Amino acid sequence: MRIFRPEDFGSVGTFAGIQVSDEFARLHPGAVEDWVRAVVAATEWAVDHPDETVRIAERMCGDSCGEFSIEHELFRFTEELNLSLASTPDGHVFGAIHEPTVRAELEAMAGFGIIETVPDPRVLFDNRYVDAVHDGNGDLIWECVAPTCRAPR
Repeated sequence: MRIFRPEDFGSVGTFAGIQVSDEFARLHPGAVEDWVRAVVAATEWAVDHPDETVRIAERMCGDSCGEFSIEHELFRFTEELNLSLASTPDGHVFGAIHEPTVRAELEAMAGFGIIETVPDPRVLFDNRYVDAVHDGNGDLIWECVAPTCRAPR
């Protein structure tokens, strides 16, 4: 078996993103921070509990996923996690947008004719909410702002 690693073929990309409209973020900045905080906490939990994470995914799929292989999904989860961690620059908070990587991805898209011009990634992405929920060491700060937010168990 050969594992496909995008970087082996000069492919650049990001693995995930949280999207919110400018208007919602302006009107509800605390809710956005709480959502980012919850996603980061859930991701950290999943990283620490890969077996249980895959079993939860299996339960959530039910019959809609067809044949679900715990072994395959655990392998895929672990490989994708390792790719994500390996592509996170030193000193960069896991989950924050890394502008040079996004710029390279946009340039690749332009090279393939998917987009005509390369937009400025700083206009497209905003790390302020990711930054707001991490301390100076890159550790998650759990301070709920919205009234409905609850600390993880």
